[in-house]
Amino acid sequence: MTEQQKKQSQLAIRARQGDQLARLELWESVERLIFRMCARCYYGAEEQATRSGADFEDFRQVGWFAFLEAVEAYKPEKEFPFTSYLRYP
Repeated sequence: MTEQQKKQSQLAIRARQGDQLARLELWESVERLIFRMCARCYYGAEEQATRSGADFEDFRQVGWFAFLEAVEAYKPEKEFPFTSYLRYP
């Protein structure tokens, strides 16, 4: 694991234990990745999303919930990077 991945792992562990500052710091470290995932999903189906009344901000909010799910699902003993737990529905 890289140093960044190790730091994210430590932050995820603390965030899962309820450390709000760790959660925010972890969010800041993966925010760009999550927004790229959101953009790929949104712009890949923009017409369909627009017809259903969804905009990019809705996709970003779903990204936040995906982040929270990743924090809860993270298992450091498996030694996978935290970002591998990020899934965008």
